[in-house]
Amino acid sequence: MSEYSRLTVENLAKIDTVPSQTHGRRQSVVTSTSHQSSELMQLRRASRFDGSGPQPGGRRLSTLSRGSLAGIHMMHRASRGDALLAARLPKNFQNTYKMTPDPGERFNASRVEKSISSLLASYLEGVQYNPITCAQLSQTLTEAVKGRVKDMNFPRYKFVCSVIVGQNTGQGLYVASRSIWDAGTDNYATAAYSNATLFAVAMVFATYFE
Repeated sequence: MSEYSRLTVENLAKIDTVPSQTHGRRQSVVTSTSHQSSELMQLRRASRFDGSGPQPGGRRLSTLSRGSLAGIHMMHRASRGDALLAARLPKNFQNTYKMTPDPGERFNASRVEKSISSLLASYLEGVQYNPITCAQLSQTLTEAVKGRVKDMNFPRYKFVCSVIVGQNTGQGLYVASRSIWDAGTDNYATAAYSNATLFAVAMVFATYFE
C-alpha cells in the first residue's frame, strides 16, 4: 500500500507540503505568454495610430502628412472644377411678367426713321449701281441699320431689318409686308434713298418681347 493511501491527518499534512512544480510552471508560462502578447498589441497600436512604430525616422508621420496634402490638393481641384462648371451652365432668370414697355422705352418710329435715313445717305452718296457689288452692299446696310437701332436702346424689343437696293431707271416700286403683332406695343419704321443710278429702301420691324 502506498505511503499516502491512508487518509490520516499525518498523510494529509504530507500531501499539502509536496511542492506543485507542474502547476507553478504552467502558471509562469501563461504569464510570460500573456505579457508578450500585451506588449505586441501595444506595439502594433502605437505604430498604427501615433507613428511610433519600430521603423525609425517617423515614416508613419510623413505618410500621413503626404496624405493630408494630397487631400487638400484634391479638394482645391474639385472646388475649381465646380466654379468652372457653374460658369458654363446657362443662367435661368425668373419671369418679370411685364406686358408693356415702361414710359419712355416704347419704340419711337420717327426717331428711328431719321437715324436710318442719315445712315443710308452716308453709305450710298456717290455710289454707282452695280448688280454684283450691290448684293453685298444690301447685306452690309442691313447689319448697319440693325446695329444703329440697337444702339438707340429700346429695352425688350426684337428687331427685324431689311434693306433693298436696286437700279434706278425711273420705274415705280412698291414694297409691302404683313405680320401679326400687338398694335399697342409693336411698330415699324422705313426710310428710302435714291441717286441717279440706284435706290435703297430700309425697313425696321420692332416687336415687344413680353
